[in-house]
Amino acid sequence: IVTVLVFAASVAGFGLVQQQFFPPSDRPELIVDWNLPQNSSITETRDQMERFEQRALAGNPDIDHFSSYIGEGAVRFVLAYDVQPANPYFGQTVIVTRNIEARNRVKPALEKLLREEFVGTDAFVKPLELGPPVGRPVQY
Repeated sequence: IVTVLVFAASVAGFGLVQQQFFPPSDRPELIVDWNLPQNSSITETRDQMERFEQRALAGNPDIDHFSSYIGEGAVRFVLAYDVQPANPYFGQTVIVTRNIEARNRVKPALEKLLREEFVGTDAFVKPLELGPPVGRPVQY
């Protein structure tokens, strides 16, 4: 009888377990992937990324430090990081915020700025993923 009760309690407890394969990231990094139109020069990519750094990152108290990679992605600094191939129209900015709360404040502000001031640039802000990289989520 005890075995049946323990089994029933464990089956009922499954409803309390979150249904996700990998937990959300607990790291303070944000990654901004930049994709300009494919005929863009590396100079244009650099100019847009520098303007973004000046407008959004420099002097922001929530940001500890950042680094940008123009024409290629960042080097692999954690196993789950998805390295991007080199292209003149591609760039990547790695932003390290002060903490998780700062990351959660900075992300929507960056998305808004990119949407409003960098029209024609496909920039995607994402936290550093835990587990295998998936890129952009599928949206319906």
